[in-house]
Amino acid sequence: MNKQALLRRAAVSISATGLFLAGLATAQSAQAADKYQGTLTSGKAVTAAVTVANDTVSYTFGVENGDHVSIATSASAWSAGGSAVMRLYVPNATGSSWIFYKQWAVNNGQTPFFDATAEANGLWKVEVDPTGNTTGTTTFTYAADASPTDPADTTTPPKPKPIMEVGGKYKLATTVAGQNAGGYFHAEQGAHIALEATATSWPANSAAYGYVYNPSGHLYKVLNLASPTFYELDVDATGYWRFVVDPQGAATGNLTLALAADLWKGQLDTNVPVTVKLGVKGQDAWFGAYGVANDDLPIKVTGNNWGTGTAKLWLYAPGASTATFGCDLTGATKTCTFMPNVTGQWRVHVDPQGGSTGETTVTRLT
Repeated sequence: MNKQALLRRAAVSISATGLFLAGLATAQSAQAADKYQGTLTSGKAVTAAVTVANDTVSYTFGVENGDHVSIATSASAWSAGGSAVMRLYVPNATGSSWIFYKQWAVNNGQTPFFDATAEANGLWKVEVDPTGNTTGTTTFTYAADASPTDPADTTTPPKPKPIMEVGGKYKLATTVAGQNAGGYFHAEQGAHIALEATATSWPANSAAYGYVYNPSGHLYKVLNLASPTFYELDVDATGYWRFVVDPQGAATGNLTLALAADLWKGQLDTNVPVTVKLGVKGQDAWFGAYGVANDDLPIKVTGNNWGTGTAKLWLYAPGASTATFGCDLTGATKTCTFMPNVTGQWRVHVDPQGGSTGETTVTRLT
């Protein structure tokens, strides 16, 4: 899937055939009791009013395959002893008629919600149907999933950023029960990406989960986002990955997501210090160092500052995917002396442990 397609889906464009819309108008003439009220706007509450007994009111909204949507009721006021249901209809394969999908009660004093994931493009229909001679109102909100935004954006509403850049920070917020929030980021196979969730805000005794999907759309990892957390993603496929926040139950809230790739700091030259700062949990730093078999390769690390955490220094042989040697970076200054067993280009890896962040200065001594 290309970037343009992702942007189109994230905008939740309303797509339906002209034939289907024409059929909708014809249906209203044939069934006068159904008062069609128009197209719903994501995140905007509407009040469905039924003033004549046995009437119904209906609305529509457009979806694309894979879109997740929620319909949440905030208040209902029906005549004494009355009740009502909401029904959700999806289009048939040709878009020429409706197929009943789900219904739920919207009685006085109840604030239910229903969420679903579309399996095809089309126009969905929501119907409010009071029972018997009941009249009254119900207020509800349709919500498509929310896109990431810039935490510094103070406009109302903030500009959506459905494609997240690795190296940036994004706010993911839900405002309607059942709504999710998420966006895409591009990563190359073999990359190591840190995902850190901070400033999490959810109601007491509620939970939220983060879902990481690979470019094929398959679920790759589930994260508990009830409190600040981080995750290290070893990318095994090039493409657009997706991160989705899913509050549980009727919870709404927000968090800030930081995405950071490992830092490549270049080749270590003798007696040339290089300072590295790692500010996102799970982020690492790498250097190159030419090593000669059976000759010492001393690496001095100064200015170690990992807060209450720790870090390790690893040395990888040419072409190796696992470390050959390791050294604990304890204290403010530490010299780690390695002895390569083969001649060639080795890699030096600064690896903060357990979500530590901080900085250090690395120097090759000979």
